[in-house]
Amino acid sequence: MTVQTVREYIKFDKTRLALKWISLSTLVGITIGLLTVLFEIALIYLTDWVNSFTIWIILLFPIVGLFISGFITGTFAPEARGHGTDAIINAYHHKWGIVKPRVIGAKLSASLATLGFGGSAGRSGPTIQMGGGISSLMGVPLKLSLRERGTLTLCGISASFGAIFGAPLSGAIFACEVVYRDEFEYVYLLPCAISSVVGYVTYQLVFSAFFGHVEKLINFQSIDYTFDWAHIVIFLAIGMICGLIGLVYIKFFYYIVRKSESWRKPEWLKTVIGGIAVTLLALLFTIVAINFGGDIGKTKFILGLGWNLVNQLVANETALLNFSLLFLILILIFKILTTSATIGSGGSGGVVAPSLAIGAVTGGIVALILAPFVNFDSRVIIGVSCIVMFASIAHIPLTGMMMGGEMFGIAFIVPTLLASVVGSWVAAGDSIYHSSLVSKEQALKIYRKFKEIR
Repeated sequence: MTVQTVREYIKFDKTRLALKWISLSTLVGITIGLLTVLFEIALIYLTDWVNSFTIWIILLFPIVGLFISGFITGTFAPEARGHGTDAIINAYHHKWGIVKPRVIGAKLSASLATLGFGGSAGRSGPTIQMGGGISSLMGVPLKLSLRERGTLTLCGISASFGAIFGAPLSGAIFACEVVYRDEFEYVYLLPCAISSVVGYVTYQLVFSAFFGHVEKLINFQSIDYTFDWAHIVIFLAIGMICGLIGLVYIKFFYYIVRKSESWRKPEWLKTVIGGIAVTLLALLFTIVAINFGGDIGKTKFILGLGWNLVNQLVANETALLNFSLLFLILILIFKILTTSATIGSGGSGGVVAPSLAIGAVTGGIVALILAPFVNFDSRVIIGVSCIVMFASIAHIPLTGMMMGGEMFGIAFIVPTLLASVVGSWVAAGDSIYHSSLVSKEQALKIYRKFKEIR
């Protein structure tokens, strides 16, 4: 056997390539895991300080936070406004994932201001944009090609998503699925999976070192649930309902975005007006909350990330009975309005957490309507709807399936997949991520145009 034959048999080139991407993916995962911990700790301390004030002062804080956010993005990095995931998807398709270094710092500080002071937004968007941006920038000292830097961007997206939601498999699939509405980036699944798992482990270990443990985002207590094909009608209906409500949510959200972008005024003025709108909505909702239970603390349901709202709905088997049907409908409307005002005006934040909260409320409404007719644990419907709303408006049914299994238990994989597929089909006319391309054919046209320009 000759040396050449041995080299071909061992396939040294493929081995080197595999080791290269295992190393790069691991490096991205560790870096993004540490960045996510930094962002999370800063947000916790800021939120705790804000919550130390009375509710009437807290209701005014969104104006302050959105002013700071608008000033930062308007002065230093306009790319950091709005929801970060859409921005990094746009960068992936049109700029090989390349993000200017100043955007990362601006996104971090602007998002802390928006979220910490009570704006209705999520933390996944900021971490995903920062994670994707940092991953791409790593390609400069490592002398990677543009295509390789684009791959690292997807690795950064997956690591951020996996770390934030404690769902590493979902993070890997999300990065490969969200960049297209109708297709999937299979070729990047392995490096994304490595980055997501390493990012998740890094986040868990480092965060636990500071706080002793990592609390689940949704305190979904174990349910003795087994999927039954007799339930299929319920889950198909959930998919249709989430798809329809999701479409309304998307249309109104981007209506506010378009109005804000077309208004030729300073960025900080736009976000201040958004903050005033959020405060007025919160004040109005305070009156509603008092009339529906006398607990002024329920005002926070329409502010912030929305996890407190979801956890209230799934606290136990009878938790939903603390809400009336009309009150849940009002929460749904107000949460859509405050999220649109916060991010649509230019505030920096993500749409995943608010979308999950909107989905949970939708599930609560469905569960209350079905309660007289079926003997069904409301937490199952709420949990499935929570995931399906986001999966529908982002066209990511596979991610929805995996999130259901990782966050709630393996029994939720089938119902979340069924409902997510239906919801994505119903909402096929639009997406919460406008930068997602419909197919790889569009991406090929952009690539050819880029080569001509080069």
